[in-house]
Amino acid sequence: MPGMDGLETAEAVLADEAIKVKPPMFMVSAYGNASLVKRTNELGFRGLLFKPVNQSFLFNLVVETLGKGMVTLHDVPRPEKTLDQLSGKRVLLVEDNEINRQVAQEILESVGVDVLEAHNGEIALEALSENDVDLVLMDIQMPVMDGHEATRRIRAQERFKDLPIIAMTAHAMLADIEKSREVGMNDHIAKPFDPDDLFAILTKWMVSDGEAAPAAAPGGKAPRHSAVDKAAVPAIMKGIDVQLGLRRARGNEKLYRTLLLLLDEKYADAAVQIGEHLSAGRRQDAAALAHAVKGTSGMLGAMGLFESASVLEMAATQEDMDPAESLAEFSIRLDEVLDSIGVLKAAQPEESEFPQAGEVASQEELLASLEGLRSPLCQGAPVECRERSKAVKALVWPVNLQGEAAQLLKFIAEYDFKKALAHLEEMEGELRRD
Repeated sequence: MPGMDGLETAEAVLADEAIKVKPPMFMVSAYGNASLVKRTNELGFRGLLFKPVNQSFLFNLVVETLGKGMVTLHDVPRPEKTLDQLSGKRVLLVEDNEINRQVAQEILESVGVDVLEAHNGEIALEALSENDVDLVLMDIQMPVMDGHEATRRIRAQERFKDLPIIAMTAHAMLADIEKSREVGMNDHIAKPFDPDDLFAILTKWMVSDGEAAPAAAPGGKAPRHSAVDKAAVPAIMKGIDVQLGLRRARGNEKLYRTLLLLLDEKYADAAVQIGEHLSAGRRQDAAALAHAVKGTSGMLGAMGLFESASVLEMAATQEDMDPAESLAEFSIRLDEVLDSIGVLKAAQPEESEFPQAGEVASQEELLASLEGLRSPLCQGAPVECRERSKAVKALVWPVNLQGEAAQLLKFIAEYDFKKALAHLEEMEGELRRD
């Protein structure tokens, strides 16, 4: 701006003793770089938006800052539309980020929504050719086939002309909003999203006025509102907004802790890998990894890492930008988050989940406990996997299979259902040989 730019204005506001109560501030810029992110953080800005600013994103950010939770500009569901009415609905979740996929699936299954998963647009098309769904949650940026192209192909089929397709859009990708509408998407939800925001979108598009909630099936699972182990996650973790992360995990501390540990496992070397990609001229690979870290960190409440990953992703995709400064800032933020997770790991030593004494279970009992896991593992259903895991944990396993059983539960805890299923089949083979 002429005369005084935004940063200078913010400095003047903060230094002016006549302004007793400093208002929350947001930076709006047409450009993104590490220096700008650093200065906005130093000056206490609540957010950084890139032009052109979408009105829905701006509204969400302002309302969230005022402490009233994330909402959208779209119609708020009427009071008669309750979460019970979502039970039994089927949603196709199309998302390439493993941790975001797990969080979304947990949230959806907690209210009885049946979830099908796809890791990219091509797999989504295959899933729709074989399954009926009530709604599609579609990520935009994905490998193989992105969300826009997948939506074009879905809309080209007459039978899907009325299927609700909801774009899942990151704050940094504001230009995608209008394009999403052009290709046939019905609505959008900003990532990272809060459960209430997701539920509002789902009830808007899947629940009709006056629709009755389905009767609960005998012995069916009630939605979980988290029996919480208060010691599972520290209240304060440097570089991580724990309360924000827990809210996005719908208060499930065990899930949240597992996902933090998974972030550590998957992305501990992300800064080094991105540096190697950039040195080798693989800027798209560097941007893809930064994008993955951005999605994960935002969902888990590591907002400093989220912002630095956003800037690094932008720098990596633009040939005229030098990503060195952005990478350095990203590395600092990542190390900060990893250090906090390291404290979490040290404070929560793993304990044996199996009985340490008693008679070894029969071959039939052991095989039955494994067979009970087969269907939920094939479906990638984390809630049911956890329930069925209890039967495995309750048994005394032979000494030669105790480590194998522990590894099976580890795969399940990390949501690596493909490895868990393969491991289960190996265990069944060993049991039958014995």
